[in-house]
Amino acid sequence: MIQPKTVTAGITERVFLTPEPTSLVLILATLVLMLRYLTGRPLGKMPPVLPNAWPVLGHLPSLGLRADLAFQKLGKKYGDIFQAQLGTRNVVVLNSYQALKDGYIDGGDAYNDRPDFYSYQLFSDGGKGTAFADDSPAFRKKRQFIMKVFHHFGGGKAHEQLDMNIGEEARKLVTLSKSFNGKPFDIQPYVTVTTLNIICSMVFGKLHDYDDEDFGRVMKNLDNVTKNMINVGVLNVFPFLRHIPAIDTSGREILDNKRKIMSFVNQRIEEHRATFDPDSTRDLVDAYLKETQTSAGRSELTDDELAHIAVELMVAGNDASSYALQWGILIMALHPEIQEKVQREIDVIDPSTPVSISLRQHLPYTHATTLEILRFRPVTPINGRKTKRPVKLRNYELPADTIVLSNVYNILHDPESWSEPETFNPDRFLDSDGHVFVPPQFKPFGAGRRTCTGQQVAKQMLFTIFTTLMQHFTFKLPEGAPEPDTEGTVGIMLGPKPFKICAIPRH
Repeated sequence: MIQPKTVTAGITERVFLTPEPTSLVLILATLVLMLRYLTGRPLGKMPPVLPNAWPVLGHLPSLGLRADLAFQKLGKKYGDIFQAQLGTRNVVVLNSYQALKDGYIDGGDAYNDRPDFYSYQLFSDGGKGTAFADDSPAFRKKRQFIMKVFHHFGGGKAHEQLDMNIGEEARKLVTLSKSFNGKPFDIQPYVTVTTLNIICSMVFGKLHDYDDEDFGRVMKNLDNVTKNMINVGVLNVFPFLRHIPAIDTSGREILDNKRKIMSFVNQRIEEHRATFDPDSTRDLVDAYLKETQTSAGRSELTDDELAHIAVELMVAGNDASSYALQWGILIMALHPEIQEKVQREIDVIDPSTPVSISLRQHLPYTHATTLEILRFRPVTPINGRKTKRPVKLRNYELPADTIVLSNVYNILHDPESWSEPETFNPDRFLDSDGHVFVPPQFKPFGAGRRTCTGQQVAKQMLFTIFTTLMQHFTFKLPEGAPEPDTEGTVGIMLGPKPFKICAIPRH
Protein backbone atom coordinates (compact mmCIF):
# COMPACT_ATOMS: atom_id res chain seq x y z
CA MET A 1 0.00 0.00 0.00
CA ILE A 2 1.21 3.51 -0.75
CA GLN A 3 1.59 5.30 2.58
CA PRO A 4 0.92 9.04 2.92
CA LYS A 5 3.88 11.14 4.04
CA THR A 6 4.03 14.01 6.44
CA VAL A 7 3.67 16.39 3.49
CA THR A 8 -0.10 15.71 3.81
CA ALA A 9 -0.18 18.04 6.76
CA GLY A 10 1.57 20.73 4.73
CA ILE A 11 -0.87 20.36 1.86
CA THR A 12 -3.83 20.44 4.24
CA GLU A 13 -2.49 23.56 5.96
CA ARG A 14 -1.77 25.36 2.67
CA VAL A 15 -5.00 24.39 0.92
CA PHE A 16 -7.67 24.09 3.60
CA LEU A 17 -6.74 26.19 6.64
CA THR A 18 -7.95 29.49 5.20
CA PRO A 19 -10.38 32.23 6.31
CA GLU A 20 -14.03 31.18 6.64
CA PRO A 21 -15.40 32.60 3.33
CA THR A 22 -12.52 31.05 1.45
CA SER A 23 -13.23 27.68 3.08
CA LEU A 24 -16.77 27.80 1.73
CA VAL A 25 -15.46 28.43 -1.79
CA LEU A 26 -13.03 25.53 -1.44
CA ILE A 27 -15.73 23.14 -0.21
CA LEU A 28 -17.97 23.99 -3.16
CA ALA A 29 -15.08 23.71 -5.57
CA THR A 30 -14.14 20.35 -4.06
CA LEU A 31 -17.63 19.00 -4.74
CA VAL A 32 -17.35 20.17 -8.34
CA LEU A 33 -13.97 18.50 -8.66
CA MET A 34 -15.28 15.22 -7.24
CA LEU A 35 -18.02 15.18 -9.86
CA ARG A 36 -15.44 15.86 -12.54
CA TYR A 37 -13.24 13.11 -11.11
CA LEU A 38 -16.10 10.57 -11.21
CA THR A 39 -17.35 11.48 -14.69
CA GLY A 40 -14.39 12.88 -16.61
CA ARG A 41 -11.88 10.05 -16.93
CA PRO A 42 -10.78 9.28 -20.48
CA LEU A 43 -12.01 6.14 -22.18
CA GLY A 44 -9.81 3.63 -23.99
CA LYS A 45 -7.13 1.23 -22.84
CA MET A 46 -4.92 3.33 -20.61
CA PRO A 47 -1.97 2.28 -18.44
CA PRO A 48 -2.88 1.01 -14.98
CA VAL A 49 -3.59 3.61 -12.30
CA LEU A 50 -1.66 3.41 -9.04
CA PRO A 51 -3.90 2.20 -6.21
CA ASN A 52 -4.95 3.97 -3.02
CA ALA A 53 -5.66 7.43 -4.42
CA TRP A 54 -7.17 9.90 -1.98
CA PRO A 55 -10.43 11.62 -2.97
CA VAL A 56 -9.67 14.90 -4.73
CA LEU A 57 -5.98 14.87 -3.72
CA GLY A 58 -5.23 11.68 -5.63
CA HIS A 59 -1.69 10.41 -4.98
CA LEU A 60 -0.26 13.79 -3.96
CA PRO A 61 0.03 12.94 -0.25
CA SER A 62 1.92 9.74 -1.14
CA LEU A 63 4.38 11.36 -3.55
CA GLY A 64 5.87 13.88 -1.16
CA LEU A 65 8.10 16.71 -2.30
CA ARG A 66 10.16 14.55 -4.70
CA ALA A 67 7.73 12.85 -7.09
CA ASP A 68 10.67 11.51 -9.14
CA LEU A 69 11.96 9.50 -6.16
CA ALA A 70 8.45 8.29 -5.31
CA PHE A 71 7.88 7.18 -8.93
CA GLN A 72 11.27 5.44 -8.85
CA LYS A 73 10.18 3.36 -5.87
CA LEU A 74 6.69 2.69 -7.22
CA GLY A 75 8.05 1.56 -10.57
CA LYS A 76 9.68 -1.45 -8.92
CA LYS A 77 6.20 -2.73 -8.03
CA TYR A 78 3.94 -1.34 -10.76
CA GLY A 79 6.16 -1.39 -13.85
CA ASP A 80 7.72 1.23 -16.08
CA ILE A 81 4.49 2.73 -17.45
CA PHE A 82 1.62 3.63 -15.13
CA GLN A 83 -0.80 6.41 -14.27
CA ALA A 84 -0.72 8.60 -11.19
CA GLN A 85 -3.52 10.89 -10.08
CA LEU A 86 -2.34 14.42 -9.32
CA GLY A 87 -5.34 16.12 -7.77
CA THR A 88 -8.11 15.43 -10.23
CA ARG A 89 -5.80 14.96 -13.23
CA ASN A 90 -4.31 11.67 -14.29
CA VAL A 91 -0.82 11.65 -15.75
CA VAL A 92 1.05 8.84 -17.48
CA VAL A 93 4.55 8.19 -16.12
CA LEU A 94 7.40 6.80 -18.25
CA ASN A 95 9.72 5.26 -15.69
CA SER A 96 12.51 3.61 -17.75
CA TYR A 97 14.63 4.30 -20.81
CA GLN A 98 12.67 1.72 -22.82
CA ALA A 99 9.40 3.43 -21.87
CA LEU A 100 10.93 6.79 -22.83
CA LYS A 101 12.01 5.35 -26.19
CA ASP A 102 8.58 3.83 -26.83
CA GLY A 103 6.99 7.19 -26.02
CA TYR A 104 8.87 10.44 -26.62
CA ILE A 105 11.45 9.04 -29.06
CA ASP A 106 9.51 6.59 -31.24
CA GLY A 107 6.26 8.55 -30.93
CA GLY A 108 7.64 11.45 -32.99
CA ASP A 109 5.78 14.75 -32.77
CA ALA A 110 2.75 13.14 -31.07
CA TYR A 111 4.39 14.09 -27.75
CA ASN A 112 5.35 17.63 -28.77
CA ASP A 113 2.81 19.60 -26.74
CA ARG A 114 3.39 20.86 -23.20
CA PRO A 115 1.12 20.27 -20.18
CA ASP A 116 -1.15 23.22 -19.49
CA PHE A 117 0.06 23.52 -15.90
CA TYR A 118 -0.74 26.82 -14.25
CA SER A 119 2.94 27.58 -13.55
CA TYR A 120 3.80 27.00 -17.23
CA GLN A 121 1.00 29.28 -18.42
CA LEU A 122 1.85 31.93 -15.85
CA PHE A 123 5.54 32.02 -16.70
CA SER A 124 4.99 32.00 -20.47
CA ASP A 125 2.00 34.38 -20.53
CA GLY A 126 -0.16 31.72 -22.15
CA GLY A 127 2.46 29.94 -24.27
CA LYS A 128 4.80 32.68 -25.50
CA GLY A 129 8.44 31.82 -26.07
CA THR A 130 9.26 28.16 -26.66
CA ALA A 131 9.79 26.36 -23.33
CA PHE A 132 6.10 25.98 -22.48
CA ALA A 133 4.43 26.51 -25.86
CA ASP A 134 2.40 23.82 -27.62
CA ASP A 135 3.56 22.49 -30.96
CA SER A 136 2.37 24.70 -33.84
CA PRO A 137 3.79 26.36 -36.97
CA ALA A 138 4.58 29.44 -34.85
CA PHE A 139 6.36 27.33 -32.22
CA ARG A 140 8.42 25.55 -34.86
CA LYS A 141 9.45 28.85 -36.40
CA LYS A 142 10.63 30.15 -33.02
CA ARG A 143 12.44 26.91 -32.17
CA GLN A 144 14.13 26.89 -35.58
CA PHE A 145 15.29 30.45 -34.96
CA ILE A 146 16.79 29.55 -31.56
CA MET A 147 18.54 26.49 -32.98
CA LYS A 148 20.02 28.69 -35.70
CA VAL A 149 21.36 31.07 -33.05
CA PHE A 150 22.94 28.24 -31.04
CA HIS A 151 24.43 26.88 -34.25
CA HIS A 152 25.88 30.35 -34.86
CA PHE A 153 27.65 30.12 -31.49
CA GLY A 154 28.89 26.64 -32.37
CA GLY A 155 31.47 27.78 -34.91
CA GLY A 156 33.49 30.66 -36.34
CA LYS A 157 34.09 33.97 -34.60
CA ALA A 158 30.93 33.71 -32.50
CA HIS A 159 32.14 30.38 -31.06
CA GLU A 160 35.56 31.86 -30.31
CA GLN A 161 33.95 34.83 -28.56
CA LEU A 162 31.67 32.57 -26.49
CA ASP A 163 34.68 30.41 -25.55
CA MET A 164 36.56 33.56 -24.47
CA ASN A 165 33.59 34.82 -22.44
CA ILE A 166 33.19 31.51 -20.61
CA GLY A 167 36.91 31.46 -19.85
CA GLU A 168 36.88 35.06 -18.62
CA GLU A 169 33.95 34.44 -16.28
CA ALA A 170 35.59 31.24 -15.01
CA ARG A 171 38.74 33.19 -14.12
CA LYS A 172 36.64 35.82 -12.32
CA LEU A 173 35.14 33.02 -10.25
CA VAL A 174 38.64 31.76 -9.45
CA THR A 175 39.77 35.21 -8.31
CA LEU A 176 36.68 35.66 -6.16
CA SER A 177 37.05 32.20 -4.59
CA LYS A 178 40.72 32.88 -3.77
CA SER A 179 39.68 35.95 -1.79
CA PHE A 180 38.25 33.67 0.92
CA ASN A 181 41.75 32.25 1.60
CA GLY A 182 40.56 28.68 1.95
CA LYS A 183 37.96 29.55 4.58
CA PRO A 184 34.35 28.24 4.33
CA PHE A 185 32.04 30.28 2.11
CA ASP A 186 28.83 29.95 0.15
CA ILE A 187 29.92 29.59 -3.48
CA GLN A 188 26.41 29.10 -4.88
CA PRO A 189 25.48 32.77 -5.55
CA TYR A 190 28.85 33.39 -7.21
CA VAL A 191 28.37 30.41 -9.50
CA THR A 192 24.92 31.73 -10.41
CA VAL A 193 26.20 35.18 -11.37
CA THR A 194 28.99 33.54 -13.42
CA THR A 195 26.66 31.41 -15.51
CA LEU A 196 24.07 34.18 -15.86
CA ASN A 197 26.66 36.62 -17.17
CA ILE A 198 27.69 34.09 -19.84
CA ILE A 199 24.08 33.61 -20.90
CA CYS A 200 23.57 37.38 -21.01
CA SER A 201 26.62 37.68 -23.25
CA MET A 202 24.92 35.32 -25.72
CA VAL A 203 21.61 37.16 -25.53
CA PHE A 204 22.83 40.77 -25.36
CA GLY A 205 26.47 40.54 -26.51
CA LYS A 206 27.80 41.97 -23.26
CA LEU A 207 29.47 40.77 -20.07
CA HIS A 208 28.21 42.82 -17.13
CA ASP A 209 30.35 44.08 -14.28
CA TYR A 210 29.33 42.44 -11.02
CA ASP A 211 28.69 45.89 -9.49
CA ASP A 212 26.38 46.89 -12.38
CA GLU A 213 23.20 48.06 -10.59
CA ASP A 214 20.80 47.03 -13.40
CA PHE A 215 22.40 43.59 -13.55
CA GLY A 216 22.16 43.26 -9.76
CA ARG A 217 18.46 44.11 -9.80
CA VAL A 218 17.78 41.59 -12.54
CA MET A 219 19.66 38.94 -10.51
CA LYS A 220 17.28 39.57 -7.59
CA ASN A 221 14.24 39.46 -9.89
CA LEU A 222 15.38 36.14 -11.39
CA ASP A 223 15.97 34.69 -7.92
CA ASN A 224 12.48 35.77 -6.84
CA VAL A 225 10.92 34.11 -9.89
CA THR A 226 12.73 30.84 -9.15
CA LYS A 227 11.74 30.85 -5.46
CA ASN A 228 8.11 31.62 -6.16
CA MET A 229 7.79 29.01 -8.91
CA ILE A 230 8.21 26.42 -6.14
CA ASN A 231 5.20 27.82 -4.27
CA VAL A 232 2.75 27.77 -7.19
CA GLY A 233 3.10 23.99 -7.61
CA VAL A 234 -0.19 23.33 -5.81
CA LEU A 235 -1.94 25.45 -8.46
CA ASN A 236 -0.78 23.07 -11.18
CA VAL A 237 -3.20 20.47 -9.83
CA PHE A 238 -5.80 22.83 -8.35
CA PRO A 239 -5.67 25.77 -10.80
CA PHE A 240 -9.02 27.21 -9.63
CA LEU A 241 -7.29 28.22 -6.37
CA ARG A 242 -5.54 31.02 -8.27
CA HIS A 243 -8.73 33.04 -7.92
CA ILE A 244 -8.21 33.17 -4.15
CA PRO A 245 -5.81 36.09 -3.47
CA ALA A 246 -4.51 34.63 -0.19
CA ILE A 247 -3.27 31.54 -2.03
CA ASP A 248 -1.87 33.04 -5.24
CA THR A 249 0.53 35.56 -3.71
CA SER A 250 3.45 33.71 -5.33
CA GLY A 251 1.78 33.97 -8.72
CA ARG A 252 1.56 37.74 -8.36
CA GLU A 253 5.22 37.85 -7.25
CA ILE A 254 6.25 35.93 -10.37
CA LEU A 255 4.36 38.31 -12.64
CA ASP A 256 5.76 41.39 -10.90
CA ASN A 257 9.38 40.21 -11.08
CA LYS A 258 8.98 38.93 -14.62
CA ARG A 259 7.62 42.32 -15.68
CA LYS A 260 10.81 43.94 -14.37
CA ILE A 261 13.01 41.43 -16.18
CA MET A 262 11.04 42.01 -19.39
CA SER A 263 11.63 45.75 -19.01
CA PHE A 264 15.38 45.12 -18.73
CA VAL A 265 15.28 42.94 -21.87
CA ASN A 266 13.21 45.44 -23.87
CA GLN A 267 15.68 48.22 -23.07
CA ARG A 268 18.47 46.05 -24.49
CA ILE A 269 16.45 45.39 -27.65
CA GLU A 270 16.04 49.13 -28.24
CA GLU A 271 19.77 49.71 -27.63
CA HIS A 272 20.53 47.05 -30.25
CA ARG A 273 18.25 48.68 -32.80
CA ALA A 274 20.33 51.84 -32.57
CA THR A 275 23.60 49.99 -33.27
CA PHE A 276 22.38 47.13 -35.48
CA ASP A 277 24.63 46.06 -38.37
CA PRO A 278 23.05 43.38 -40.60
CA ASP A 279 26.51 42.16 -41.61
CA SER A 280 27.61 41.50 -38.03
CA THR A 281 25.53 39.26 -35.75
CA ARG A 282 26.77 39.79 -32.21
CA ASP A 283 24.12 37.92 -30.21
CA LEU A 284 20.55 36.65 -29.98
CA VAL A 285 19.01 40.13 -30.26
CA ASP A 286 20.99 40.92 -33.42
CA ALA A 287 19.93 37.58 -34.90
CA TYR A 288 16.31 38.51 -34.16
CA LEU A 289 16.64 41.95 -35.76
CA LYS A 290 18.17 40.36 -38.84
CA GLU A 291 15.49 37.66 -39.00
CA THR A 292 12.66 40.22 -38.77
CA GLN A 293 13.95 42.36 -41.62
CA THR A 294 11.70 40.27 -43.86
CA SER A 295 7.93 40.05 -43.58
CA ALA A 296 8.20 36.26 -43.20
CA GLY A 297 10.35 36.67 -40.10
CA ARG A 298 8.06 39.31 -38.60
CA SER A 299 5.00 37.06 -38.88
CA GLU A 300 6.15 34.73 -36.09
CA LEU A 301 8.81 36.70 -34.20
CA THR A 302 7.99 39.85 -32.27
CA ASP A 303 9.71 41.90 -29.59
CA ASP A 304 7.41 40.30 -27.03
CA GLU A 305 8.26 36.78 -28.20
CA LEU A 306 11.98 37.58 -28.18
CA ALA A 307 11.73 38.98 -24.66
CA HIS A 308 10.04 35.76 -23.49
CA ILE A 309 12.76 33.65 -25.13
CA ALA A 310 15.43 35.75 -23.42
CA VAL A 311 13.71 35.37 -20.03
CA GLU A 312 13.52 31.58 -20.55
CA LEU A 313 17.26 31.47 -21.10
CA MET A 314 17.96 33.73 -18.12
CA VAL A 315 15.76 31.70 -15.75
CA ALA A 316 15.61 28.04 -16.81
CA GLY A 317 18.82 28.08 -18.83
CA ASN A 318 20.78 29.70 -16.05
CA ASP A 319 19.33 27.47 -13.31
CA ALA A 320 20.34 24.37 -15.28
CA SER A 321 23.92 25.57 -15.87
CA SER A 322 24.40 26.95 -12.36
CA TYR A 323 22.97 23.92 -10.55
CA ALA A 324 25.04 21.44 -12.58
CA LEU A 325 28.21 23.31 -11.63
CA GLN A 326 27.16 23.57 -7.98
CA TRP A 327 26.54 19.82 -7.90
CA GLY A 328 29.96 19.25 -9.43
CA ILE A 329 31.73 21.27 -6.72
CA LEU A 330 29.84 19.54 -3.91
CA ILE A 331 30.38 16.06 -5.36
CA MET A 332 34.12 16.65 -5.73
CA ALA A 333 34.35 17.61 -2.06
CA LEU A 334 32.53 14.39 -1.16
CA HIS A 335 34.74 12.26 -3.44
CA PRO A 336 38.33 13.46 -2.95
CA GLU A 337 39.76 10.43 -4.76
CA ILE A 338 37.87 11.35 -7.93
CA GLN A 339 38.77 15.02 -7.53
CA GLU A 340 42.45 14.04 -7.28
CA LYS A 341 42.22 11.88 -10.40
CA VAL A 342 40.65 14.78 -12.33
CA GLN A 343 43.42 17.09 -11.15
CA ARG A 344 46.17 14.66 -12.15
CA GLU A 345 44.77 14.62 -15.68
CA ILE A 346 44.40 18.41 -15.78
CA ASP A 347 47.94 18.94 -14.50
CA VAL A 348 49.38 18.03 -17.90
CA ILE A 349 48.23 21.56 -18.81
CA ASP A 350 50.31 24.50 -17.69
CA PRO A 351 48.43 26.21 -14.81
CA SER A 352 48.71 29.53 -16.62
CA THR A 353 47.00 28.12 -19.73
CA PRO A 354 43.34 29.21 -19.95
CA VAL A 355 40.93 26.29 -20.23
CA SER A 356 38.82 26.17 -23.39
CA ILE A 357 36.42 23.65 -24.88
CA SER A 358 39.13 22.62 -27.36
CA LEU A 359 40.90 20.84 -24.47
CA ARG A 360 37.97 18.52 -23.83
CA GLN A 361 39.18 15.88 -26.28
CA HIS A 362 42.51 15.74 -24.43
CA LEU A 363 40.93 15.36 -20.97
CA PRO A 364 38.66 12.30 -21.27
CA TYR A 365 38.38 11.55 -17.53
CA THR A 366 37.49 15.16 -16.75
CA HIS A 367 34.94 15.12 -19.60
CA ALA A 368 33.50 11.86 -18.26
CA THR A 369 33.25 13.41 -14.79
CA THR A 370 31.10 16.27 -16.10
CA LEU A 371 28.81 13.74 -17.80
CA GLU A 372 28.54 11.75 -14.57
CA ILE A 373 27.58 14.95 -12.73
CA LEU A 374 24.68 15.39 -15.16
CA ARG A 375 23.65 11.74 -14.71
CA PHE A 376 24.05 11.55 -10.94
CA ARG A 377 22.00 14.68 -10.23
CA PRO A 378 19.99 15.59 -13.34
CA VAL A 379 18.84 19.18 -13.03
CA THR A 380 15.49 18.32 -14.65
CA PRO A 381 14.38 15.19 -12.77
CA ILE A 382 10.95 15.08 -14.43
CA ASN A 383 10.13 16.21 -17.96
CA GLY A 384 6.54 16.96 -18.94
CA ARG A 385 4.87 16.58 -22.32
CA LYS A 386 1.30 16.34 -23.60
CA THR A 387 -0.01 14.32 -26.53
CA LYS A 388 -1.17 16.48 -29.43
CA ARG A 389 -3.26 13.66 -30.91
CA PRO A 390 -4.28 10.09 -30.00
CA VAL A 391 -1.23 7.83 -29.94
CA LYS A 392 -0.49 4.18 -29.26
CA LEU A 393 2.04 3.47 -26.51
CA ARG A 394 2.88 -0.25 -26.46
CA ASN A 395 -0.54 -1.87 -26.04
CA TYR A 396 -2.10 1.26 -24.56
CA GLU A 397 -4.07 3.99 -26.31
CA LEU A 398 -3.45 7.53 -25.12
CA PRO A 399 -6.04 10.15 -26.11
CA ALA A 400 -5.06 13.61 -27.26
CA ASP A 401 -4.17 16.00 -24.41
CA THR A 402 -2.84 13.21 -22.18
CA ILE A 403 -0.10 14.51 -19.86
CA VAL A 404 2.94 12.24 -20.07
CA LEU A 405 5.81 12.65 -17.60
CA SER A 406 9.22 11.06 -18.12
CA ASN A 407 11.02 10.28 -14.87
CA VAL A 408 14.47 11.47 -15.97
CA TYR A 409 15.92 10.79 -12.53
CA ASN A 410 15.00 7.11 -12.61
CA ILE A 411 16.01 6.73 -16.26
CA LEU A 412 19.49 7.87 -15.19
CA HIS A 413 19.45 5.68 -12.03
CA ASP A 414 17.82 2.53 -13.35
CA PRO A 415 19.91 -0.56 -12.48
CA GLU A 416 18.66 -2.14 -15.71
CA SER A 417 20.63 0.51 -17.62
CA TRP A 418 23.39 1.54 -15.19
CA SER A 419 25.71 -0.56 -13.05
CA GLU A 420 25.57 0.57 -9.39
CA PRO A 421 23.62 3.73 -10.34
CA GLU A 422 23.77 5.28 -6.85
CA THR A 423 27.58 5.30 -7.00
CA PHE A 424 29.27 8.35 -8.53
CA ASN A 425 31.60 6.79 -11.10
CA PRO A 426 32.94 8.71 -14.14
CA ASP A 427 34.49 5.49 -15.53
CA ARG A 428 31.05 4.42 -16.73
CA PHE A 429 31.47 6.99 -19.54
CA LEU A 430 34.84 5.61 -20.70
CA ASP A 431 35.38 2.64 -23.01
CA SER A 432 38.18 0.07 -22.69
CA ASP A 433 40.55 2.40 -24.55
CA GLY A 434 39.87 5.31 -22.22
CA HIS A 435 37.79 7.24 -24.76
CA VAL A 436 34.54 8.93 -23.81
CA PHE A 437 31.52 6.80 -24.59
CA VAL A 438 27.95 8.11 -24.19
CA PRO A 439 25.29 5.36 -23.99
CA PRO A 440 21.87 5.97 -25.58
CA GLN A 441 20.08 6.01 -22.22
CA PHE A 442 21.97 9.15 -21.16
CA LYS A 443 19.20 11.72 -21.59
CA PRO A 444 19.65 14.47 -18.98
CA PHE A 445 18.36 17.13 -21.41
CA GLY A 446 15.24 15.30 -22.52
CA ALA A 447 14.48 13.08 -25.50
CA GLY A 448 12.52 13.10 -28.73
CA ARG A 449 11.79 16.17 -30.79
CA ARG A 450 11.74 18.66 -27.89
CA THR A 451 15.18 18.16 -26.41
CA CYS A 452 16.86 21.19 -24.87
CA THR A 453 18.10 23.47 -27.68
CA GLY A 454 20.93 24.82 -25.54
CA GLN A 455 22.36 21.55 -24.24
CA GLN A 456 25.67 21.83 -26.14
CA VAL A 457 26.32 25.29 -24.70
CA ALA A 458 25.35 24.03 -21.23
CA LYS A 459 27.87 21.17 -21.53
CA GLN A 460 30.53 23.60 -22.77
CA MET A 461 29.97 25.92 -19.81
CA LEU A 462 30.06 23.04 -17.34
CA PHE A 463 33.28 21.58 -18.76
CA THR A 464 35.18 24.86 -19.03
CA ILE A 465 34.23 26.32 -15.63
CA PHE A 466 34.51 23.00 -13.78
CA THR A 467 37.93 22.27 -15.29
CA THR A 468 39.16 25.79 -14.50
CA LEU A 469 38.10 25.39 -10.86
CA MET A 470 39.74 21.95 -10.61
CA GLN A 471 42.90 23.46 -12.12
CA HIS A 472 43.15 26.05 -9.34
CA PHE A 473 41.49 24.55 -6.25
CA THR A 474 40.94 21.48 -4.16
CA PHE A 475 37.42 21.66 -2.73
CA LYS A 476 36.86 20.41 0.81
CA LEU A 477 34.03 20.49 3.30
CA PRO A 478 34.61 22.68 6.35
CA GLU A 479 36.38 20.79 9.11
CA GLY A 480 33.91 19.28 11.57
CA ALA A 481 30.90 20.17 9.43
CA PRO A 482 28.19 17.51 9.02
CA GLU A 483 28.02 15.83 5.63
CA PRO A 484 25.73 17.96 3.45
CA ASP A 485 22.44 16.75 2.05
CA THR A 486 22.84 15.34 -1.46
CA GLU A 487 19.19 14.72 -2.26
CA GLY A 488 18.70 18.32 -3.29
CA THR A 489 15.63 20.46 -3.55
CA VAL A 490 13.29 20.84 -6.52
CA GLY A 491 12.07 24.23 -7.71
CA ILE A 492 12.18 24.87 -11.43
CA MET A 493 15.20 22.54 -11.43
CA LEU A 494 16.91 20.12 -9.02
CA GLY A 495 19.58 22.06 -7.16
CA PRO A 496 21.68 21.30 -4.08
CA LYS A 497 20.55 22.62 -0.74
CA PRO A 498 22.68 25.45 0.72
CA PHE A 499 26.20 24.33 1.63
CA LYS A 500 29.55 25.90 2.46
CA ILE A 501 32.82 24.89 0.88
CA CYS A 502 36.54 25.52 1.32
CA ALA A 503 38.40 26.32 -1.92
CA ILE A 504 42.03 25.45 -1.14
CA PRO A 505 44.40 27.02 -3.74
CA ARG A 506 46.61 24.46 -5.49
CA HIS A 507 49.24 26.81 -6.92
